[in-house]
Amino acid sequence: MTFKILTETDYQISQWSGGETKEFYIYPETSAYAKKNFDYRISSATIAVEESLFTSLPNYSRCLMVLENEVKLIHELPNEKIVCRLAPFQKTYFSGAVTTRSIGKCKDFNVMYTSDYTVSVAVINEGDVELAAENSYFFYLLNECVCSQLNNKEVVLKAGMAYVLSNESGKMKFIASTEDGIIGILCCFKRK
Repeated sequence: MTFKILTETDYQISQWSGGETKEFYIYPETSAYAKKNFDYRISSATIAVEESLFTSLPNYSRCLMVLENEVKLIHELPNEKIVCRLAPFQKTYFSGAVTTRSIGKCKDFNVMYTSDYTVSVAVINEGDVELAAENSYFFYLLNECVCSQLNNKEVVLKAGMAYVLSNESGKMKFIASTEDGIIGILCCFKRK
Protein backbone atom coordinates (compact mmCIF):
# COMPACT_ATOMS: atom_id res chain seq x y z
CA MET A 1 0.00 0.00 0.00
CA THR A 2 1.16 3.50 -0.86
CA PHE A 3 -0.33 6.12 1.44
CA LYS A 4 0.40 9.79 2.01
CA ILE A 5 -1.29 12.65 3.88
CA LEU A 6 -0.77 16.13 2.43
CA THR A 7 -1.33 19.48 4.12
CA GLU A 8 -1.21 23.17 3.13
CA THR A 9 2.60 23.18 3.42
CA ASP A 10 2.81 20.53 0.64
CA TYR A 11 0.75 22.49 -1.91
CA GLN A 12 2.26 24.64 -4.65
CA ILE A 13 0.59 28.03 -5.20
CA SER A 14 0.96 29.97 -8.44
CA GLN A 15 -0.76 32.72 -10.41
CA TRP A 16 -2.49 32.32 -13.76
CA SER A 17 -4.17 34.89 -16.02
CA GLY A 18 -7.53 34.57 -14.25
CA GLY A 19 -6.49 34.21 -10.62
CA GLU A 20 -4.61 31.81 -8.38
CA THR A 21 -4.15 28.05 -8.49
CA LYS A 22 -3.17 25.67 -5.73
CA GLU A 23 -1.60 22.41 -6.89
CA PHE A 24 -2.47 19.67 -4.40
CA TYR A 25 -0.78 16.74 -6.11
CA ILE A 26 0.99 15.82 -9.32
CA TYR A 27 1.89 12.32 -10.53
CA PRO A 28 4.54 11.18 -10.97
CA GLU A 29 5.76 13.27 -8.07
CA THR A 30 8.99 14.07 -9.96
CA SER A 31 7.06 15.67 -12.84
CA ALA A 32 6.23 19.36 -13.24
CA TYR A 33 3.17 21.16 -14.56
CA ALA A 34 5.35 23.68 -16.46
CA LYS A 35 7.11 20.84 -18.30
CA LYS A 36 3.78 19.10 -19.15
CA ASN A 37 5.38 15.75 -18.28
CA PHE A 38 2.80 14.60 -15.72
CA ASP A 39 0.23 11.78 -15.90
CA TYR A 40 -2.26 13.64 -13.74
CA ARG A 41 -2.49 16.82 -11.68
CA ILE A 42 -5.03 17.83 -9.04
CA SER A 43 -5.54 21.47 -8.13
CA SER A 44 -7.99 24.14 -7.08
CA ALA A 45 -8.22 27.53 -8.73
CA THR A 46 -9.81 30.81 -7.87
CA ILE A 47 -11.23 32.49 -10.94
CA ALA A 48 -11.01 36.12 -9.86
CA VAL A 49 -11.95 37.85 -13.13
CA GLU A 50 -15.38 37.93 -14.73
CA GLU A 51 -14.17 36.34 -17.97
CA SER A 52 -11.07 34.20 -18.49
CA LEU A 53 -9.44 31.90 -21.01
CA PHE A 54 -8.29 28.48 -19.80
CA THR A 55 -4.74 27.33 -20.52
CA SER A 56 -4.53 25.10 -23.59
CA LEU A 57 -3.51 21.54 -22.66
CA PRO A 58 -3.63 19.54 -25.93
CA ASN A 59 -2.39 16.23 -24.49
CA TYR A 60 -4.71 16.22 -21.47
CA SER A 61 -8.34 15.79 -20.55
CA ARG A 62 -9.84 17.80 -17.72
CA CYS A 63 -12.52 17.54 -15.10
CA LEU A 64 -13.68 20.73 -13.46
CA MET A 65 -15.97 20.84 -10.42
CA VAL A 66 -17.22 24.14 -9.00
CA LEU A 67 -16.77 24.52 -5.24
CA GLU A 68 -18.07 28.06 -4.68
CA ASN A 69 -20.39 30.33 -6.71
CA GLU A 70 -21.40 29.50 -10.27
CA VAL A 71 -19.59 29.59 -13.60
CA LYS A 72 -20.43 29.29 -17.27
CA LEU A 73 -17.91 27.47 -19.48
CA ILE A 74 -17.89 27.99 -23.23
CA HIS A 75 -16.09 25.29 -25.22
CA GLU A 76 -15.25 26.61 -28.70
CA LEU A 77 -15.21 23.68 -31.14
CA PRO A 78 -14.48 24.16 -34.87
CA ASN A 79 -18.17 24.20 -35.89
CA GLU A 80 -20.01 24.97 -32.66
CA LYS A 81 -19.86 26.36 -29.16
CA ILE A 82 -20.93 24.23 -26.20
CA VAL A 83 -22.10 26.11 -23.11
CA CYS A 84 -21.99 24.44 -19.73
CA ARG A 85 -23.35 26.09 -16.57
CA LEU A 86 -22.04 24.75 -13.28
CA ALA A 87 -23.30 25.33 -9.74
CA PRO A 88 -21.45 24.17 -6.61
CA PHE A 89 -20.48 20.47 -6.74
CA GLN A 90 -21.47 20.10 -10.38
CA LYS A 91 -18.74 18.94 -12.74
CA THR A 92 -17.88 18.61 -16.39
CA TYR A 93 -15.26 16.64 -18.33
CA PHE A 94 -13.66 18.15 -21.44
CA SER A 95 -10.60 18.05 -23.69
CA GLY A 96 -7.74 20.33 -22.72
CA ALA A 97 -7.20 20.91 -26.46
CA VAL A 98 -10.53 22.73 -26.82
CA THR A 99 -10.49 26.50 -26.40
CA THR A 100 -12.44 27.07 -23.18
CA ARG A 101 -13.60 30.38 -21.73
CA SER A 102 -15.24 30.93 -18.37
CA ILE A 103 -17.71 33.59 -17.35
CA GLY A 104 -18.20 34.22 -13.66
CA LYS A 105 -16.01 34.25 -10.58
CA CYS A 106 -15.71 31.00 -8.66
CA LYS A 107 -13.49 28.55 -6.86
CA ASP A 108 -13.05 25.22 -8.61
CA PHE A 109 -11.49 21.78 -8.24
CA ASN A 110 -9.57 20.73 -11.33
CA VAL A 111 -8.15 17.40 -12.50
CA MET A 112 -5.92 17.17 -15.60
CA TYR A 113 -4.94 13.73 -16.91
CA THR A 114 -3.51 11.88 -19.90
CA SER A 115 -5.38 9.37 -22.04
CA ASP A 116 -3.58 6.58 -20.13
CA TYR A 117 -6.20 6.96 -17.37
CA THR A 118 -9.91 6.73 -16.82
CA VAL A 119 -10.79 9.27 -14.12
CA SER A 120 -13.85 9.77 -11.96
CA VAL A 121 -14.42 12.71 -9.63
CA ALA A 122 -17.19 12.72 -7.02
CA VAL A 123 -18.31 14.45 -3.85
CA ILE A 124 -18.04 12.02 -0.94
CA ASN A 125 -20.45 12.04 1.93
CA GLU A 126 -20.37 10.30 5.26
CA GLY A 127 -20.18 6.52 4.83
CA ASP A 128 -18.03 3.85 3.26
CA VAL A 129 -15.80 4.17 0.20
CA GLU A 130 -14.91 0.95 -1.58
CA LEU A 131 -11.32 0.78 -2.87
CA ALA A 132 -9.90 -1.44 -5.62
CA ALA A 133 -6.19 -2.31 -5.56
CA GLU A 134 -5.68 -1.54 -9.26
CA ASN A 135 -6.74 2.12 -8.80
CA SER A 136 -5.08 5.16 -7.27
CA TYR A 137 -7.12 7.56 -5.14
CA PHE A 138 -6.91 11.17 -4.08
CA PHE A 139 -9.21 12.48 -1.33
CA TYR A 140 -9.47 16.21 -0.71
CA LEU A 141 -11.17 17.18 2.55
CA LEU A 142 -13.63 20.08 2.47
CA ASN A 143 -14.65 19.48 6.09
CA GLU A 144 -13.04 17.84 9.10
CA CYS A 145 -13.88 14.16 9.45
CA VAL A 146 -12.88 10.96 11.18
CA CYS A 147 -11.57 8.29 8.83
CA SER A 148 -11.36 4.61 9.72
CA GLN A 149 -8.50 3.34 7.62
CA LEU A 150 -8.15 -0.13 6.22
CA ASN A 151 -6.21 -1.22 9.30
CA ASN A 152 -9.16 -0.06 11.49
CA LYS A 153 -7.10 2.80 12.89
CA GLU A 154 -9.09 6.04 13.21
CA VAL A 155 -7.50 9.26 12.00
CA VAL A 156 -8.91 12.79 12.30
CA LEU A 157 -8.47 14.62 9.01
CA LYS A 158 -8.81 18.40 8.89
CA ALA A 159 -10.41 20.50 6.17
CA GLY A 160 -7.84 21.33 3.49
CA MET A 161 -5.87 18.11 3.94
CA ALA A 162 -5.51 15.52 1.19
CA TYR A 163 -5.02 11.78 1.28
CA VAL A 164 -3.25 9.83 -1.52
CA LEU A 165 -3.72 6.06 -1.60
CA SER A 166 -2.86 3.28 -4.05
CA ASN A 167 -2.34 -0.50 -4.18
CA GLU A 168 -5.03 -1.16 -1.60
CA SER A 169 -8.47 -2.72 -1.61
CA GLY A 170 -11.25 -2.77 0.96
CA LYS A 171 -13.41 -0.13 2.62
CA MET A 172 -12.65 3.18 4.25
CA LYS A 173 -15.28 4.71 6.50
CA PHE A 174 -15.74 8.47 6.80
CA ILE A 175 -17.64 10.13 9.64
CA ALA A 176 -18.61 13.74 8.98
CA SER A 177 -18.26 16.61 11.41
CA THR A 178 -20.92 18.72 9.66
CA GLU A 179 -24.68 18.24 9.47
CA ASP A 180 -24.75 18.16 5.68
CA GLY A 181 -22.53 15.05 5.74
CA ILE A 182 -20.18 16.34 3.03
CA ILE A 183 -16.64 15.09 3.55
CA GLY A 184 -14.81 16.18 0.42
CA ILE A 185 -13.92 15.16 -3.11
CA LEU A 186 -12.71 11.77 -4.26
CA CYS A 187 -10.71 11.25 -7.46
CA CYS A 188 -10.22 7.72 -8.75
CA PHE A 189 -7.48 7.04 -11.35
CA LYS A 190 -7.61 3.77 -13.25
CA ARG A 191 -4.80 3.02 -15.68
CA LYS A 192 -6.14 1.76 -19.02
